[in-house]
Amino acid sequence: SDIVKISLYPSLRFDHYDTNTESWSPKIGANIFLNFQETAINLHSTFGRNFRVPTFNEYFYAGAGGIGNPLLQPETSRSFDAGFTLRRDFFGEFTFDWTYYSISTENRIAWLPAQQAYVSTPKNIGKTLSSGFETEIRWSTFSDRLTISANYSYIDARKKNRESVNDPAYDKQLSYIPLETGNIGLTLRIPIEYEHVTSFTFWLNDNYTGERFIVEGSNALLPSYHLVEGNVALGF
Repeated sequence: SDIVKISLYPSLRFDHYDTNTESWSPKIGANIFLNFQETAINLHSTFGRNFRVPTFNEYFYAGAGGIGNPLLQPETSRSFDAGFTLRRDFFGEFTFDWTYYSISTENRIAWLPAQQAYVSTPKNIGKTLSSGFETEIRWSTFSDRLTISANYSYIDARKKNRESVNDPAYDKQLSYIPLETGNIGLTLRIPIEYEHVTSFTFWLNDNYTGERFIVEGSNALLPSYHLVEGNVALGF
């Protein structure tokens, strides 16, 4: 009916590499659309298997600050996400999205400090579990002259296998992955009819990155920070 629409999206991917590495990656997605006059709701979810071989740089990089690792094994993972998107008219167009996700990875590849000072190298860190949620809000006038948006992500990414009985990194947040990130932005567009000038655009954005661990299993942290960006543009 026009009120409820259900869609399914099955897929199957096959990877083959010269190293006799092969993998099948099935995935299925579902989308349920609910239409209530001025309000529309999308319920969405996916579940599947993923596969990734190391990149050329992860295998062979040799340069400032890093060295590759030709002994890396491919990553495999199972992922699940579910959430909803709400859209309605509210003095313009208002959209709200919330999604939960969980990714279990085997042989996860991560760049970590090497024995040499100021040098990193990728290695397989075993089994990890990443879970969290993402939320986004966006509002704009019907003419799109003013747009305000914000998003927030929470990711709990932990190592789930022990390399030794007293592995200090076990069940700890993975290095360089912030627990929280966020963003808020504003865009103003004004049409102008003055000689050859046709428009004026002002854009301002604030990105937030939370604290990150810098060494496996330690309490050493990089501090959180904000990055503020902005620009002004004229159209001719």
